[in-house]
Amino acid sequence: MSGNQYLFLFTIGPVQSFIAQARKTRDLYAGSKILGEIIDAAMKYAQKEYGAEIIVPDSDSDAKPNRFLAKITWDVPKEFAKDVEKTARAQWVDIALRSFTNAGVCHAPETNGFDESQKRLIDCTKLEQINPAETKKQIEDFLEVYWVLLELDGAEDYKEKHDEIQKLLAAIKNTRQFEQIREPAGRKCALDGERNALFFLPTVKDEQPRFIQDRPNEIGKKRYLLSPGEGLSAVSLVKRFYAKGEKFPSTAEVALMNVLGEIDDSKKENYKKPFGGYFDEQLYYEENLTTNYFRKRGLEGLIDQLPALQEERKALFGGHKQSKYYAFIAFDGDDMGKVWAGKILADKENLDEFQPEMSRLLQQFQELLAFRLGIYAAYATAYLNGNIRESEDGLPEKDIWRLILRDESYRGFMRRRDDETQKVYESRLELNKKEKGRTVYAGGDDFLGLINLKYLFAVMQELRVAYEKLVYEPLASSDKFLIEKPLTFSAGVTIAHYKEPLGEVLRYVRQAEHDAKDIDEDKDAFSLVVLKGSGEMDKIRCKWYLGDSECLTKVLQEVVRQLLDEKNGFTSTFIKNIDREFRPLMDKKGFYPDGDQMLRKELLRLLTRSAVNKETVKSSVANFNAFVLRLYDNDYCMENFFSGLHICDFLKRELKNNASS
Repeated sequence: MSGNQYLFLFTIGPVQSFIAQARKTRDLYAGSKILGEIIDAAMKYAQKEYGAEIIVPDSDSDAKPNRFLAKITWDVPKEFAKDVEKTARAQWVDIALRSFTNAGVCHAPETNGFDESQKRLIDCTKLEQINPAETKKQIEDFLEVYWVLLELDGAEDYKEKHDEIQKLLAAIKNTRQFEQIREPAGRKCALDGERNALFFLPTVKDEQPRFIQDRPNEIGKKRYLLSPGEGLSAVSLVKRFYAKGEKFPSTAEVALMNVLGEIDDSKKENYKKPFGGYFDEQLYYEENLTTNYFRKRGLEGLIDQLPALQEERKALFGGHKQSKYYAFIAFDGDDMGKVWAGKILADKENLDEFQPEMSRLLQQFQELLAFRLGIYAAYATAYLNGNIRESEDGLPEKDIWRLILRDESYRGFMRRRDDETQKVYESRLELNKKEKGRTVYAGGDDFLGLINLKYLFAVMQELRVAYEKLVYEPLASSDKFLIEKPLTFSAGVTIAHYKEPLGEVLRYVRQAEHDAKDIDEDKDAFSLVVLKGSGEMDKIRCKWYLGDSECLTKVLQEVVRQLLDEKNGFTSTFIKNIDREFRPLMDKKGFYPDGDQMLRKELLRLLTRSAVNKETVKSSVANFNAFVLRLYDNDYCMENFFSGLHICDFLKRELKNNASS
């Protein structure tokens, strides 16, 4: 290894559009996994072949964003950069070939990859053999790759070059080059809506979809992954048939996750058996056990069995409530551009001495931050998926969980907190083991996942607290750095019906996340939106913590618990009445301008009338009134207050067990 030292910033895309273009949760998950696999291959190649020092992200973590920052010492740096780019593009072609093989439209190379000794040169001959001919161009034109190299002049030059390289990359992306799409007229892809649909599954009448371009390719294997008549582009087919993708739960499965976890596996398998590979979790709902639905899904052969299947489904669920709603969460670290640039690190008294010291420390700060975010991402993923490891037994030597289990901050976080009783602590540990949803993507400072409604507020609170305990506090306690501002994140959450189009739900999630970040300059907030089947929408936007450092999700969780308690809780009539009486008194900004003593007195009266247990009404009303008022006192915005209560009432209806389903 010889030559000068360079700072190297490498990124791939498209990211948001590629992940968001999805009709199934499988598409969503595959989009994030594909980009992670590509960036991981590029990073490993840079390390192995050129000895690159990866600064961000933590190379041992499974969480891979769409970029990496590295130091490289080489006499021909452009050769290095171009080889890394070739590796990324070659990995994308490799992934595509594996997916095409999985779909039965071609056979992947026997080596299942490219020879690293040849710098993973792209061999597109396999793509040329796939019909229709437009497949090759769609795959080759997809991946966007950007990189910047800047020469370093010692450790004291790092901060200046780091800021400069970020600006240069942003400038390059703003002036991106692109290939003009030149495709024959034809039906567009059902997922991306941009490229022509080249692959299809025949309709139930064994016909190819109308208006699809000439010579499309019919799917040969795993046909159940497409709906009859669905047409996909080559890029979308790669997502749908991603070969390394584990089974990812559908929105219907996430909505039913708490109930399915209580039903014996053998009973569920017996119910699924008649459907074979065409089973999807929507068939757990009575509304889908119909002749029309079976014909649409290509299940005509089972129409005669509908009465028996309906009875079996009813026996399977018994008195369990089948919620039709699930939650989608997305969050992103606040001001992460400033955080990565070290702008949250406090200046020392002597500025002349601090500047060169800061330049030397910035790389160390970034490496430690990347490591802490990697630990957090692994924990957040395992917590939501319900597979937190408790020991190192059976773990591979370089598994991220070996680092996590040995991490002092993590061990302290998992021990009983000082403010928890033993009972609360034990219930928290039990909840850790339960599948509460599924992580789509965890990159450390950003996260995307699906949550079952029963665990919504518990998951939100755990993710926020863990971010503080596993990321911010270890950084703040370091002797090397003096951090001026806590590290926080803002989240967007959307509750939606399992049949709501996935792309539309994701759009609401991103908008909710944007609204949360727009609350004030300090952020550290969340926005929660409920999309009801009736077309109505409730929305609440709050800071994570109240003035007494209590997480607001704990307040919302307690309100739902009291509404569900049929022996000592409260009915929801007080919500309807307080809204009906005081909503007309709000001003245009959602506030009550003439003081709030009247509302407080009326709330106490309405809660007294709504109490279920009249014998303990005095104590129960006093306690519950205090919780409800914490939601109101969050910002004294009545619109927020009413919407928060309506959201709690909605969750109560969805989670309440009854015999009808």
